[in-house]
Amino acid sequence: MPNKPLAHRMVTSIAAEYLAELMPIEYFLGSTIEQVIATQATLIYQDVNDRDYYGAALTTATETLIAINTHQPLRQRYQSAAHELWSLWYGQTDARLLTTNFDHAKAACQVAAMAMMPAELMISTWLSFTAETTVLARVMQLADLAMVPYATVVTRLFSLEIQVPQALSALTHDDWLVLRQELGVAPSPLDQIRLLSRFEALKTVVTRQVKHQQLTIARGATVLMPVEPLAAAELWSSQRQLIEMEMANDGFD
Repeated sequence: MPNKPLAHRMVTSIAAEYLAELMPIEYFLGSTIEQVIATQATLIYQDVNDRDYYGAALTTATETLIAINTHQPLRQRYQSAAHELWSLWYGQTDARLLTTNFDHAKAACQVAAMAMMPAELMISTWLSFTAETTVLARVMQLADLAMVPYATVVTRLFSLEIQVPQALSALTHDDWLVLRQELGVAPSPLDQIRLLSRFEALKTVVTRQVKHQQLTIARGATVLMPVEPLAAAELWSSQRQLIEMEMANDGFD
């Protein structure tokens, strides 16, 4: 097996340390990932009708807020939550370990895969399937057990050097739903959207952070815009007033 890049090995080491404490015995975290996130940050649920928006992390001087877009199938929602583990963990490591061009997005994917699909558990489960169980059926069952997207399972299998057809990596979520139906596999509630909006804490935290100058007005308004547009507009108004005052003081009026 070729040596993994240094960055990959470093992320693996960091994640392994935290995961050993989180789950001494390997199991599929599944939906409990949101409970894990909630113990380490303020978890905010958003309903944003945008398939390309999964969530965001906001770290201030005193706390971390994790926003999850619930307008996604449940399996994607849980995977998105798992991505935020890196946002929570890397800040507790020596920043000198990270290069200036470090790929945080790739690191988040790596950590999420390790958390949601533990290596030994994935391998043992794969080997436990009967010879008659097709590759497609195995991927579907693993996706349901781990509560993650089908494509994520395929990527994880590749990383564990489990041989599956390369063509599977090109299948979309909708493709997998069609295949489930064609194979007669029962529909999964994980492929459904469960809308939830719970962001009361967000406005309070952002307002407090802006007031104490721990967060810029512009950044606070950007964070609030998807869920509290009126509050965001008030912040943008404050930003404009500050700019106008500065211009007046500099003699530009």
